[in-house]
Amino acid sequence: ERFYYRLLRLMVRRSELWTEFDMAWILYAMRRRKLVAVSDEVKEHRLWGKVHLNIASYFRQKMHLISPQGAAFILFEFARSGLYPGRCIAKAMERVRKHLPSISDRALVALAVAMAKFDWPEMRLLKKLTAEVCQPRRFVRMHPNMLVVVLHSYAKLDVRDPVLLQNLCDLFARGCQPIDVRSTFMLAYSLGRLGVRGPVWRAIAERSAKAMDRHPPLHLSLIAHAFGKVAVRDEEFLCGPL
Repeated sequence: ERFYYRLLRLMVRRSELWTEFDMAWILYAMRRRKLVAVSDEVKEHRLWGKVHLNIASYFRQKMHLISPQGAAFILFEFARSGLYPGRCIAKAMERVRKHLPSISDRALVALAVAMAKFDWPEMRLLKKLTAEVCQPRRFVRMHPNMLVVVLHSYAKLDVRDPVLLQNLCDLFARGCQPIDVRSTFMLAYSLGRLGVRGPVWRAIAERSAKAMDRHPPLHLSLIAHAFGKVAVRDEEFLCGPL
């Protein structure tokens, strides 16, 4: 922590010069090193808090200069750090919404995660996000793991988007082989929370059974719970590998 304290103390003196990339990388580094202000009595914590406040302040002041993609990643880092940057969230979401087709796949996923973390179910933005994700040019390009993260964000917001669900269920019903172990249980949890039934559950059962030795007990219990939420009884899976 001593290195980060000395570096950030030097950087915060000219925080007005920070660009969107500086803000995102500082937030990322502090999140990875778990540099969070907890106590006012600790000098390091006072500095962590000052850095976060400065980023939130200049993020709000420079919003018109920050690219939509940069705004999405800064919101993502604030959300992952468990910090609420204030009223600038609405302004940032509005800026991103107007330029959604221009941002990258990773930025789309980051935006969905940020909305879920902030519990911000802004329906106009979610509808545009769904339309953009389901665009053929982007849908075939995005990795299935990324699509699962988007679906998981919708589930945490309790938003049941028929277009997104139809596209994802059609995709995963043909097979869940491309997704990893973590994404498998996230897919089951999300569909269970949203109350979605259909052939996709057979594909989830097959994928879970093949990777049974790699699933921790928590994942298996969440998958079983998801099957119960939608009243899907897969005898071969539930009475066999599980």
